[in-house]
Amino acid sequence: MRLRAIALLLGCVASVPAFGICVQRDAFGSWHITTNEVGESSYCEVFFRANGTVVSGGTCDVVDKRSGQASTVTITGGQITVQGDCEITGSLVKSTGTTTLTHGQISRNGQTMIGLGDNSGNTLTYTGLKFR
Repeated sequence: MRLRAIALLLGCVASVPAFGICVQRDAFGSWHITTNEVGESSYCEVFFRANGTVVSGGTCDVVDKRSGQASTVTITGGQITVQGDCEITGSLVKSTGTTTLTHGQISRNGQTMIGLGDNSGNTLTYTGLKFR
């Protein structure tokens, strides 16, 4: 019985990959990220460093859906964290406030992301496409 339990345990350990599917560096690069929430949508150009920090100076073009009024805000910082199971969380700090990225996923090839987030108490959806 003891040998059977050991064999079962070794079989389980051997079936687990020695590395994760996604790594932090998968977010590295320039991204086009769109957000959609009640009353507002935005199109942002964001650059993530290999460690997940956001390079300041990116921009978001924001459109008020009610008035059609458009404005541009500057990204001043933020962070994205990539887990081994490809889950992502993070934030984009903008001149008008912070957008929190939650419940997200990055593709296994590190080229797309999708998820839910929050902007000043308003739930939003976001999608991202890496372009460099």
